[in-house]
Amino acid sequence: MANNIWSNGEADNDGDNPANWGLARLPVGTDLMAFSAAITSADCIFTTTNTLTCAGLLIDDSLGGYDGNIDMGSTSLVFNGASFIAGANSDGSFDCGNGNHIISGGTFDTSAYIGTWIPGTATWILQGDATLTNSSASQLYNFTIEKDAVITNTTNNTVVVVNDCNVNGTWALSGVLSCGSLTVSNGSLNFNGQTGNIANGFVVNTGDITVIVGSIITVSGDISLLGKRGDLIDITSAGGWTLNVSGNHDIRFVNVSNSDASAGSTLTGVNSTTGVSNTNWVLSDFDIEAENFRLNTSRGRGSISTGKTKFQQFNGFSGINIRAVENKYTNKWTNRGTYP
Repeated sequence: MANNIWSNGEADNDGDNPANWGLARLPVGTDLMAFSAAITSADCIFTTTNTLTCAGLLIDDSLGGYDGNIDMGSTSLVFNGASFIAGANSDGSFDCGNGNHIISGGTFDTSAYIGTWIPGTATWILQGDATLTNSSASQLYNFTIEKDAVITNTTNNTVVVVNDCNVNGTWALSGVLSCGSLTVSNGSLNFNGQTGNIANGFVVNTGDITVIVGSIITVSGDISLLGKRGDLIDITSAGGWTLNVSGNHDIRFVNVSNSDASAGSTLTGVNSTTGVSNTNWVLSDFDIEAENFRLNTSRGRGSISTGKTKFQQFNGFSGINIRAVENKYTNKWTNRGTYP
């Protein structure tokens, strides 16, 4: 592995100019894209939509640290190993731009960087096993953990994802997660007793959510917990954990226990099972996806097919109270009583 050090040899601050790099070429997969005040602290600005592959990015601490500004623009980065490593004396800036930056493994470490981190609108994509050592100041605009990728450790303060956080791999938190929206699709997210602050929406599509005693999840927007028949979403804990939801909810095929949702909306779900010590949850095993079912009404028993109807509101206690049913042939709502 070689250090391909930014030199600004032609004094034009152009990161796409091979002559501005110490090895007289743009960084390649075996190079560390390096910045060092021992060579120059001149700004480095990328202006193309190219994808730049390198072993990692190193901001060196020597001679007081690199104090220049790195602006990725629309250029995408692919890190083959060491990922982002920054020294504590470098107080320039790193602008993530608007590209797609791929981490295939190694260490993503921004914890020591004292410069200005600008998230831009870039998407960071984790494709391999990696160690995430992040600073709360180093916000990520979009963050995706792809299938089979694993974050083995998360340390140092809050992980902040400004916009969308998508978990398709495996992540066990060891600090606070704060994000715009959070989606878990066929992945595994362990809140691990930590706090999750989700500003817009929380969606789980057959993914695994693990909570332990003390986990606190706050959802300021809507929540959708969408398991499948034979594949319930298990959100259980040996002790108490908290879920506060301010928005709407769509809950199907879940198994919940030891959850206190009293600070937010009442959470009603169907095709679900409820464990012990839940507060402000109303879960029923009522099978709303059955092809046909029967309703008791004041006028006797009738049969309604879900292919011709939809249900406006239901509550699960001893049975399911069907408040209203729309006949799609007549577009009229009628009160239907209690099932079963």
